[in-house]
Amino acid sequence: MKEINKDLIYNNGFIKSLFNEMSKSYNLINNIFSFGFSARWRKENINNLLFEDDNVIYDLMTGMGESWEFIINKSKNNNKIIAVDFSEGMLSFAQQKKLQFNDNQIEIVQDNVLEPVNLKSNSADIVVSSFGLKTFSESQLNIFADNLKKILKNNGSFSFIEVSIPDNLFLKLFFSFYIKKIIPVIGKIFLGNPDNYRMLGIYTENFKNCKQFNKILTDKGFTVNYKRYFFGCATGVFGKKNL
Repeated sequence: MKEINKDLIYNNGFIKSLFNEMSKSYNLINNIFSFGFSARWRKENINNLLFEDDNVIYDLMTGMGESWEFIINKSKNNNKIIAVDFSEGMLSFAQQKKLQFNDNQIEIVQDNVLEPVNLKSNSADIVVSSFGLKTFSESQLNIFADNLKKILKNNGSFSFIEVSIPDNLFLKLFFSFYIKKIIPVIGKIFLGNPDNYRMLGIYTENFKNCKQFNKILTDKGFTVNYKRYFFGCATGVFGKKNL
């Protein structure tokens, strides 16, 4: 496998290219990467939230819209989903998925959540995201938190989840072997390029868990709750923007 340039892995262009290339098989690989728990964890991430009528819900780093079903099942009257991603490859599949939800308000927006152009200030009642945080460096997590504060209304709520390195030593060793050795092989079988899927493991190992993001949000004045899923194989944060 080729050497990974550590100076480039958090570059927006690199990440965008990575997910464009993986888009055709990402849904399957992400399910394998999460031991088959990805749909369950997405649902639990949404279940951390309370929905009201006329909510505007931002699904950031929406990917292929895998969380929409769970958002819609929890939504109430006249709720609208604004699905945001910067990967054309992912959004091409999201556009196809949107056809399954013709009775619901879903707007797909191509935008970079670190440098948003189309996301208006104080426009979101709820912000959700699943499995996108790991691609951010510490400085980018700070930028993302600032942008979250801008787009959320006062008392607006949020919920994020990410695949994580578990604390349990046995699970940690098993998971490290799984993401370093097994996932690239599966990626090669389905895509022919194991390096792309090796990156998922590198991002996860660097990210570790949502504790750092929890501290960043707390320091910026959010009310934040930290949550572990399946012995820490996924972690998340949820809470609200204070007045």
